[in-house]
Amino acid sequence: MPLCELRLPINSLVEEGKDVCDVALKATLEYLNIPDPEDREYRIIKVGSSAEPEIEVHFGTRADQYDQDNLWVPTVDQMEDACKQILTQTRAFGIRKVSLFGWKDAAFMTRPLEKPETELVVPERFKNGIEVKGDIAIRMIFSPSVLENLKLDLENNEETFKNILELFKGEGGVDLQFPLEAETEIGVEVDFVDIGDENKFSPEEMAYLMYRVENCLDLGSASDRSKKTTIWLRQGEPVLFASVGT
Repeated sequence: MPLCELRLPINSLVEEGKDVCDVALKATLEYLNIPDPEDREYRIIKVGSSAEPEIEVHFGTRADQYDQDNLWVPTVDQMEDACKQILTQTRAFGIRKVSLFGWKDAAFMTRPLEKPETELVVPERFKNGIEVKGDIAIRMIFSPSVLENLKLDLENNEETFKNILELFKGEGGVDLQFPLEAETEIGVEVDFVDIGDENKFSPEEMAYLMYRVENCLDLGSASDRSKKTTIWLRQGEPVLFASVGT
């Protein structure tokens, strides 16, 4: 799932923000040969006042990201070409830098409208509870439309995500973010920041963790499944594959 994040200085104004993200995502899908043209998401956020307008594209890099018969492993040249093409096509909008980041061993899902009726089998590793080595960073992202429609109860959501921390028996924090605009109404990101290769979770274990996180969302104001919700579980730190510009 390529996520395009348009990062703007606090004092800047880019009226064509969505167009910029569309250009960046179209180039990403094309140059990285991503088989699903609908596999995309964008956000527009404000950053520090001294920053310059830039684009960051984040995506998972697991070989079976899409299916076992269509292994997707972009080359370094493909990623560098995508990065250069994005900058070329967005300079007219004032973009000064483009970076591509890959997350190894990540898991992603778009939350279904109906809650699954079957429960996943608990992996052997989790029989005595889910223990994560290292810190956990949890982010909840709400689009402006959700804020207006739900009259967001911040304390309720913080409690929901504290439940996720308790689920993993880990240490970390909960951060609520409110972009200027977002393609997805509710976004959830759980980062196992410094888990280390020796403690990383397998694809089957990540699927179970995703199932448990999704269940936590049913308890708070994020429980409305009619709101488009994406969940991203990521292990370790992202790898900077390509970067161009100032």
